[in-house]
Amino acid sequence: MATQRQRTRGKVLVIDCIERQVVLTDGSEFWVDPPLPLDAFRSNRTIKITYDEEDGRRWARIVEPLD
Repeated sequence: MATQRQRTRGKVLVIDCIERQVVLTDGSEFWVDPPLPLDAFRSNRTIKITYDEEDGRRWARIVEPLD
């Protein structure tokens, strides 16, 4: 069951294009829905992520670059 959408911001550390997973420098992990382009995620870019949790994973729904 999906939860209410939440927001966070952080700096991108790792991008896994095969798993469509992004890890921030604080260790937060997010999976990226196929409609979202992975090019919004670049190493060392600060981003704001709107996400929800589903099946134990945080799913990024909206990504906004901050730098």
